[in-house]
Amino acid sequence: ESTRGLRLSYITRDSAWLIFASLTLALLGGLLSLHFVVRPLKRLASAMDEFREKNFTGDVRIYETAAPSGDEIDTLNATFQRMAEQMQAQMQQIEQADSSRREFITNVSHDLRTPLASIQGYLDTLALKNDTLSPQERQQYLQVALNQAKSLSQLINTLFYLSKLDSGQIALEPERFMIEEVAQDVVQKFALQAQRKNIQIIAEAHAKLPFVCADLGLIERALSNLIDNALRHTPDGGSVQLRFHLADEKVWVSVLDSGHGILATDLPHIFERFYRGNRVRGESAEHAGLGLSIVRRIIDMHGEVVEAINAPGNGALFRFSLRSSARSDTPCTQEIFSS
Repeated sequence: ESTRGLRLSYITRDSAWLIFASLTLALLGGLLSLHFVVRPLKRLASAMDEFREKNFTGDVRIYETAAPSGDEIDTLNATFQRMAEQMQAQMQQIEQADSSRREFITNVSHDLRTPLASIQGYLDTLALKNDTLSPQERQQYLQVALNQAKSLSQLINTLFYLSKLDSGQIALEPERFMIEEVAQDVVQKFALQAQRKNIQIIAEAHAKLPFVCADLGLIERALSNLIDNALRHTPDGGSVQLRFHLADEKVWVSVLDSGHGILATDLPHIFERFYRGNRVRGESAEHAGLGLSIVRRIIDMHGEVVEAINAPGNGALFRFSLRSSARSDTPCTQEIFSS
């Protein structure tokens, strides 16, 4: 019996040591596992704090592993990185929009102030010197003030129109039409202006063109802006040519003037709003540099291309493409421009 008790004692002692060893190993394993779980969480929390302290700027990559395990922590890390990158992209967009807004306000203020100052100056002169001015001088001052008021009204209307285009208040209403017929109507609108400067407006097409699918009103506005721009930059006795041709199922419309062309430094910026760097082309202060910006916005709405180059010899060439609609059963709806 004593032997049995001794054996039981050994078994009990060995069992106790085994249980103790198992518990110790389990505890060490748990602590080790907790360490590997907590460490990446701490790194992620530290990276979040650093990202916040840097005003949401800087590198958003937390850590990289040779072989991601794909567990919940890796998922959390990837989610945070996507969120941080999206926040940075949105902040950049906000900063760009804010910069554009400040620049826009500065340019608008300048272009509004110029005609307003002129109107005020001539009206002040009329008020102060009315008794000493001759009827011809009064008429001259009033005419100058009236012209400046018209320029101011035109600028404000253009700004409203561009604002509507940017905000999406003007939606595309596509239809099939002949671009040459629209061009002839636009040419007639500028006939008197061209006649005063003895400028010929020539519309030429080398072949029978198909119908185009576009918003007729917007394309007419774009073409009017290009012809008006060409007439202002064409010297007396010059010419403005309208050319049409078909290439790769696109109808291309070109407006070529016989002016001095565009400086190479200005070509990359020619369609930017309020850009008037090229004084060689004779841009006057009464034009705010919005006409070509409206052209680009209209063509962009159609998903087409507009470009400006210097023509061989002299003059500037502006051209844009339009979607061809040769077959009458081809759909011409808003959906084809949003696809």
